[in-house]
Amino acid sequence: EGFNHSYYQSLHLAILKGDWKSTKDFLDNDPSALTAKVAVLGRTALHVAAVGAQWKIVEKLVQHQHMSAFVLTEMDSMGRSCLHYVAMGRSVYAADAAKALVAKNPSVTQVTDFKGFTPLIYSIASKRCKELV
Repeated sequence: EGFNHSYYQSLHLAILKGDWKSTKDFLDNDPSALTAKVAVLGRTALHVAAVGAQWKIVEKLVQHQHMSAFVLTEMDSMGRSCLHYVAMGRSVYAADAAKALVAKNPSVTQVTDFKGFTPLIYSIASKRCKELV
């Protein structure tokens, strides 16, 4: 898949557990991990947090000092940005994560997947979080 599984495994697990301290320590030691493909399907740390429903981690990653706005529009091999996954979120906290993403890069709302769908379409289709819509 083009990523170093053993190198990024501790970051991946920290994100999935919602362990911000370990996540931040890894990223402070290696800021390039913010833009790297750290998991299967070409997923970045943001993708991993969103797919794992770690909404607070999504927010903190967006606010990280080394996070650039362009990373928010990165697509995984499924053709989805982090916001696509956030838009399918089942929690009111997903709305906070979405707001953080849009505040950092408003154009993230216009990123389309391989079928031409924006995150808004995902949110409407999932009917899970009306706060996002």
